Amino acid sequence: MKLAVLFILSAAALSLGPSHAVVVHQRRGHRRLLRSPSSPAELPVLPDEKSKPSPETLAALRKMIRQLSDQIKADHAAAQKRLDRLGKAFDNCPRSPAADFRQEELSEQSGETLCVRHEKCYNLALSAFAAANSSIYAGQSNRTAKWTQLKHTECLMGLWQPAGTKAHSLASKIDSIVAKDGCERISFDTEAVRLVHPPIPKKHACAEGASAADEFLSSLHAKSHPAGESPLSMLPSKAHKQMLVLMRTGGPHSKSRLQNVRRTWAQDLEPGSLVLLEGNGDCKAKYGDNHALGLTCLEAKADLKLMNRTDFDWLLVVDDDAYVFADRLRATLKGLTPGRREVYGVTGCGNCGGGRKGLCGGGGFLLSRQSLLSMAGLQAAPVPKGSQDSFLARYMSPPTENYSDVRFGCVAQDAGLRLVHVKGMYAWHEDFGKERGIVALQESDPPLVMHYIANAWHMQRLRREQLLQVKRQRESSITPYAFAYWPVGSPIIP
Repeated sequence: MKLAVLFILSAAALSLGPSHAVVVHQRRGHRRLLRSPSSPAELPVLPDEKSKPSPETLAALRKMIRQLSDQIKADHAAAQKRLDRLGKAFDNCPRSPAADFRQEELSEQSGETLCVRHEKCYNLALSAFAAANSSIYAGQSNRTAKWTQLKHTECLMGLWQPAGTKAHSLASKIDSIVAKDGCERISFDTEAVRLVHPPIPKKHACAEGASAADEFLSSLHAKSHPAGESPLSMLPSKAHKQMLVLMRTGGPHSKSRLQNVRRTWAQDLEPGSLVLLEGNGDCKAKYGDNHALGLTCLEAKADLKLMNRTDFDWLLVVDDDAYVFADRLRATLKGLTPGRREVYGVTGCGNCGGGRKGLCGGGGFLLSRQSLLSMAGLQAAPVPKGSQDSFLARYMSPPTENYSDVRFGCVAQDAGLRLVHVKGMYAWHEDFGKERGIVALQESDPPLVMHYIANAWHMQRLRREQLLQVKRQRESSITPYAFAYWPVGSPIIP
């Protein structure tokens, strides 16, 4: 029994590090517990198993047990502190007041909504907690095992207490084997090394604020557009449209992006004017379902289909992660003659040959229906089968046929159209601070289209800022935008 105790204490003591390490040395029928070389003092010699331990030996063992116990408690406290710190990381995440979209949006500081910041913070806290959880609880399992060993050893040492003690009286009544079995049958309390798991709060989903956002934006839209105006939603969907919007879709996020668009800027469009890029079996079979030749083919097919329509004056082509300032675009187009053989957008991307560049379509591009028809060599619809085949063949030919926006600019120039680089079509991402200033007309150029809108809350934030700007503009009777301001370089007079 004593031998087992010594080996338990020796193994446990080794976990304290070099300053507390002990070794068991056997010599001539008795065992000696020695301190490590870093400490010259020796523990008293323990007699063999037939002899009674001396009070000094028991005192030294009790001291060792206290040291081991203190170390285990210290390790436990450090683990609990680390666990509490990981739990408090969730408390530091901003709470999203999803029920009050107005307050949430007005309280923004960094350009992200409270909801988005909460989601990012929560995900980081959860990742950190999961990464540390296994090591923390592995350490707890190890500490619990050591603690149980120490308590079992203390129980056994009670049998060796000097005469007259309570433990000695017990030892005098039962032999060592029965006492040992009794210690092994005890379920020792491990409460002192039990970790308290911090509660993990529920994640606030941004979607919870969707209805509140819609309600607030609708209210703001009503304030920005006087009751005397005829709402676009009241117009018949088959009415002639000033501007048609072809939106590129088909990616993995298109479904949610389309929902975001319909809840925000598409509400400013004329009914029936939002056209989605459709799938096509011939394109898929010949070029595949991809963002390269497959997309170029789909866009060419969509252009041909639109050429046969006569119910619109202008065509805007954008991606599904763009925000369109439809009111401003239509107001600008009122001063522009559709007969001008030009395409308006962000120029300078790709290679069309002969030193020419194509369009950078992320920020959108715009042309009249007459100009679109002229790309097929026509002045009026419908488009004959031969003209359709010729247009499609030229559209799918090099150079830069892997990029539909660049290629559109190349085909347009081949048909005699001029590409005009205009202000206000933001093809690349702007940081949130600058983006807010642009929408508020406080810096850069008044926006017509902004690209790379990340998610629903980003789209809704732009919507709120746009409507607030429109409201301020109406109240001040300022007209900040006109076609004469639009083109880069010398103004074009229609």
